[in-house]
Amino acid sequence: MKKTMERLSNFEILRIISMLLIICHHFALYSGFRYPSSTITMNSVFIQFLSYGGQLGVNLFVLISGYFLVKNEFKVKKAVKLWMDISIYAIIIMLIFAIAGTDFNFFEVVKNIFPIPYNMWWFATSYFMMYLLSGYINKLICALSKRELDHLIYC
Repeated sequence: MKKTMERLSNFEILRIISMLLIICHHFALYSGFRYPSSTITMNSVFIQFLSYGGQLGVNLFVLISGYFLVKNEFKVKKAVKLWMDISIYAIIIMLIFAIAGTDFNFFEVVKNIFPIPYNMWWFATSYFMMYLLSGYINKLICALSKRELDHLIYC
């Protein structure tokens, strides 16, 4: 039988909150709302507040990922699946834009087929690299003493 992991609802809720913060950040950044910096309005403060949530959301997401990766072994199959998932999403999004009438040059098509090496989405590339290095990071963490680990974290 396949071993199933128990769901940790507190981490799931934190993951959902981080995703919402990231979505709010993207809304504030790309919605087109622009307010002059000379005047402070309730709307401009609200949009600014939404934009700050994105960095917090990304940090939360990376911390949650690191928490779960620290005890896991690196698996080539999982790395290949992650690479394929990211590439398939990039190709599907490109096809949707192509159907909608967007023209793509050769380099843009290649970039969408290979989004990780071309750093098409910084977080997807960073997450993939973090996964590739997770085995080495885990070995480093296990090899350090508590004092050395504290020094590494707090420096």
